[in-house]
Amino acid sequence: MNGRKNGEGSLRICLTGGWFESSNVGDNAILAGLTDSIREKGKADFTVFTVAPERAARIHGLRAISPRRDPLALVRALWVADALGFTGGTPFYDGLKHMAFLGLLAMIARLRGVPLFILGISLRAMKNPLCRKLARFICRAASYAGAREEATRRALDGLMGRKGRSRILPDPGTRMKPAASSWAEVELRAITGNGRGPRVAICLRDLGSPSSFRAAHFGQSYGPRDIARLLSSVAGLCAFLAGKHRARVVFLPMHTESPDDDRVPARDCARLIQDEKVLKRVHLVERQYGPREMKALLGSMDAVVGMRFHSLVLSASMGVPNYALGYAAKNAALMDFLGRERYFQPVREIDADRLERGVGALFAALPEQRRALARRNNVLNTQYAAELKTILRLARWRG
Repeated sequence: MNGRKNGEGSLRICLTGGWFESSNVGDNAILAGLTDSIREKGKADFTVFTVAPERAARIHGLRAISPRRDPLALVRALWVADALGFTGGTPFYDGLKHMAFLGLLAMIARLRGVPLFILGISLRAMKNPLCRKLARFICRAASYAGAREEATRRALDGLMGRKGRSRILPDPGTRMKPAASSWAEVELRAITGNGRGPRVAICLRDLGSPSSFRAAHFGQSYGPRDIARLLSSVAGLCAFLAGKHRARVVFLPMHTESPDDDRVPARDCARLIQDEKVLKRVHLVERQYGPREMKALLGSMDAVVGMRFHSLVLSASMGVPNYALGYAAKNAALMDFLGRERYFQPVREIDADRLERGVGALFAALPEQRRALARRNNVLNTQYAAELKTILRLARWRG
């Protein structure tokens, strides 16, 4: 029997699967959104499994355990848990050690009778047959499997062996509480000065990071020509926005640590801009903001151009129209999910003129798009609330 009796007291949840010890805005937004939304319903205590527990505890204010350094603490946490959640952006991938660890957690939870939950993830193709078998074991042991877009929901059904078993759970980052809008306004004035004009955020990712990193985190690889074409197209977009729309362009990094430092492509873009008048309207942010701060900053923009998945998630959840540069299948799936297929361009097929036209069309219909996003967000918030109710019921929690 689990440690909590008859649904009384705090719900004890163990979470794994995300890069929660890093400063990555996306994974941190997922974790913050989950904890925010669950705690809105009542008391809950969270334990995070991570390779760097001290850092994760400092970032999130949650109990954190290193499985490698303290395996007994991990087993004890699972032994009294009310639920084990697999979350993070894409927790299942071709990394045998990683997948074996997740499979072990699932096995311990099953032995103890702890419900397993897959919480708002994306999937990418797994070529390693052992990794796929482990993902199948976890999925078939799950009491609840939630995908954050339709393509992953179908893939989860395949792993679970039965059509219609998985659900759509919108990305938990949509439910994360942002920092105050007044703080964001002060911060943006410090970044851009007091100049007039609309504000556009650009959130890139370094596609030239080492191959070992890309293999674990990217769905596909990009060559020097792809990267050069991307950077020149974005530099041209800056000139278009600064010239035609008198916009202030702000490059916001979602992660600032090697080998995944978003400031690298931002600097490369700036070096391609020769016009001093344009450069005066382009602002490179060096600081690493937290997820709540980033959500507030994106929410204060007039538009967002994003490669980073969570730059699109967070801006859309704040009602800010966005245009996606698709470096991974999840970007395309998200824009389909949001009904924004028109405002999407794959990185591999990027074209400077098409990008300028697409963002120009975005600017031509900002009020209508904000209204459409508000309607869509109402639907997604209702959907998230219904799914969360199901998850808490399956965890046998009465709040």
